[in-house]
Amino acid sequence: MQWLSHFWRIPYTSYLTISDIIIALVRYRGQANRGARARNLFSSERTFNSWLRSGLGAMALGTTASKYVYTASGKAAAILLFCLGVIITFYCLVRHYHSVFQIEEDILYSISVLPVTFSILAVALAVTIFVLVLLDESY
Repeated sequence: MQWLSHFWRIPYTSYLTISDIIIALVRYRGQANRGARARNLFSSERTFNSWLRSGLGAMALGTTASKYVYTASGKAAAILLFCLGVIITFYCLVRHYHSVFQIEEDILYSISVLPVTFSILAVALAVTIFVLVLLDESY
């Protein structure tokens, strides 16, 4: 969180409140576009928006499915879809701030464990939803 203090000109503490972040966004002054900084930031923002769209879509699909499905396995599948959307949304937020940090500090980390873990979790949830719907005998 110290990089927030450096680039957004707020006092460094070990925790941030919502008001600190809002004040930091108002005070934020851009830096010179050295190299491909602006292009990389815009690319990171586009990626964030697409992940956010996917997460919100999964949550909307889970909510809609829970409204119109009346079986127990269908309800469980809808809940899992909604949970998958929440996980996607949380992951995209963490990943976006991590990539902005990398761009601002001009460093590049190798691939982390988080994308692999997230992918395995998403596949496991999808298989669970498929099995729940497949084993439902009320259709």
